[in-house]
Amino acid sequence: MDACLMQQANAAKRGLDLKIKRVPTDGLWSTGWQQKPLNVTGWKNDRFDQLLVEAHGVKDMGVREEMYGEMEQLAADGSGVFIPYFSN
Repeated sequence: MDACLMQQANAAKRGLDLKIKRVPTDGLWSTGWQQKPLNVTGWKNDRFDQLLVEAHGVKDMGVREEMYGEMEQLAADGSGVFIPYFSN
């Protein structure tokens, strides 16, 4: 939790109001992600949605990889998700 508070304090210096939601690590999937939509930020992007639908029908793996790459870049550039690091 201390790392979250440090990130929150650093973000506040930049004008960002981060909300911390503490959930038990052993129940994250059953009590968190599976109970609420995965899009926790409410982010919406028409181009992303279009690529997502189209990519499902693309057989050429090279083209599909490019489409998913564009989707990743759109999400990285425009979504509200902030993941400073992962802990194992």
